[in-house]
Amino acid sequence: VTLVIMMGGIDLSIQAVASMTSCILAAFLPEFGALAIPFAVLGGIVAGFAGGYVSTRLRIPSFIATLAVSGVVLSAGFWFSDTKSVAIAADLRGGYLLWA
Repeated sequence: VTLVIMMGGIDLSIQAVASMTSCILAAFLPEFGALAIPFAVLGGIVAGFAGGYVSTRLRIPSFIATLAVSGVVLSAGFWFSDTKSVAIAADLRGGYLLWA
């Protein structure tokens, strides 16, 4: 991480992407089952690609690019969760995610 910060490339969207992927998982798990896991991973990949593309191809500093992506990703997380708290039922946690 120190090397990345020294080079001037810092990613401010990490927490927002983690939040969005957990919202996707929690929202789609009851409906799609185990298929919700690849959906959540795909959401993280798309967000990472968007931040990387804006930073490298459009030559916007990574600090600004990932801050903007963070805002978009947080909005997507709110949309997936319908702006409310989404809990994962105990049987779904144990069956699909192997959480106790």
